[in-house]
Amino acid sequence: FSQAITSGVSPVQPASTDRREIALITASRPGNSHFGVTTLDRMQQIFSSYGYSLTIYTILSGDLDLLRLPGNLNISGVAGIFSIELFHYEYCRMLSSLGLPFLMIDGPAEFHRDDISADLLLMENKKGIYTFLQQMAAQGKKTVGFIGNMKHCRSFFERGAACLSAAA
Repeated sequence: FSQAITSGVSPVQPASTDRREIALITASRPGNSHFGVTTLDRMQQIFSSYGYSLTIYTILSGDLDLLRLPGNLNISGVAGIFSIELFHYEYCRMLSSLGLPFLMIDGPAEFHRDDISADLLLMENKKGIYTFLQQMAAQGKKTVGFIGNMKHCRSFFERGAACLSAAA
């Protein structure tokens, strides 16, 4: 897929297996201003050019707690899973145990544990915060704060840790 993203080439060979669905699993659909919306549009174009479909499944809170897949998801037709806005650690661990390729776009704050078999895609969280705080210090600012729950997701954790590190 990375070749199609970088070169703009759209392959026309269909998927070589009966598993032709890429399942996007989310606990909260991103709104129109979320960076993920344009990412999802591009991913759908790329998946389609390879003969795969992209289907979005929203997890209900009861299914999260019970570690249940959405009722309309037929896992036997799924070639891979990726998640967005899904920060429930045990649910991500359950998804990784399905034996399918799994990509988390952001993830649980405690992702450093070794029992989730998945790739993790994050924004660059540390350098931007550190650079911003250096600029504020150069302007004479002496007090900074991090507004957010560092335990909400991995990105928030990294941003909060970068604030603490830069302040030290």
